[in-house]
Amino acid sequence: MSRLDEVWKWYEAARDSLRIVRSLLETQPDVIQSTAVGTVFETEPRLEVLQRLHQAEQELDDLTIIALWASIESLYKKIPKAVREEYQLEAIRKYRNWVAHGRTKKRPSPVTPDVAYERLRDSLRDLSH
Repeated sequence: MSRLDEVWKWYEAARDSLRIVRSLLETQPDVIQSTAVGTVFETEPRLEVLQRLHQAEQELDDLTIIALWASIESLYKKIPKAVREEYQLEAIRKYRNWVAHGRTKKRPSPVTPDVAYERLRDSLRDLSH
């Protein structure tokens, strides 16, 4: 399994875990509270925790873009320019840089983890052929 695929697998597990917890908190808060001793789920108001979970999902997406890019960065210059353009890899790199460098400049077009993963995977596939 490639490093890119490894990143994708942990992202899916973390993303789905957050979604499950958020869904349970919205629909069955008693289930969460009975197992949440010593956590923010026990001590913070439900709406505050839901807001934190939403923020965590957004942060996870952005951090995943950084991790996905890092997994292929050493190969980036080996990818032919035509392939980079076809898969719009520059858009991923720009978004990654914006996140990694503090989100201080103008925000580039956002890239979702699923789009980034597919583009990077496919561009590497083309590189190996």
